[in-house]
Amino acid sequence: MKAAGVESATQQNLLQVLVWMLTAAATYFGFMKYGDRVSRRWLYFAGALLGIVAWAVLIFVPPGAFSPLFYAVAWGISAGIGAQAFYGLWTAELFATRYRASAQGMLFMLARVMVGLLSLVFPVLLTSMGLEKLGLLILGLLAAALLIGTIWAPETRGKSLEEIEVARYGKLVAPHKVDA
Repeated sequence: MKAAGVESATQQNLLQVLVWMLTAAATYFGFMKYGDRVSRRWLYFAGALLGIVAWAVLIFVPPGAFSPLFYAVAWGISAGIGAQAFYGLWTAELFATRYRASAQGMLFMLARVMVGLLSLVFPVLLTSMGLEKLGLLILGLLAAALLIGTIWAPETRGKSLEEIEVARYGKLVAPHKVDA
């Protein structure tokens, strides 16, 4: 945020509060209300595209009040109807009950580790590459996520977990037997 013109730690924190409030609102009013009513691919696409626009404005619009505020609003809404919401949904739907908890734990752990590692190198990359070059890298990764999620997202809307499991595994996967 400092590179985008927001110097005050208080203002930076308030922007983060705005992002998370909008993420929660968009998750409820967008993802939860419409996730089973509209094409999930289009909903994912809208969220991913809004995320790209948010970062493009933050990176390429001159520093000032507009770009960080626009970014916070767009990125918050994007997170509520885009990738973050769908990754949680897909990890619940696409693994058989037998594997679900382990798969979710591994995927969430990997995501957190990757974010942690990125957080360590981000300031170095920002200093060495500059905002515009690093921004282009971020935009490229967001564009890849947009394409992958929009093109190859599973079509599970309106299906039960059992129907999804049969479609993915060819049959219902028996749960582990627990010896008492």
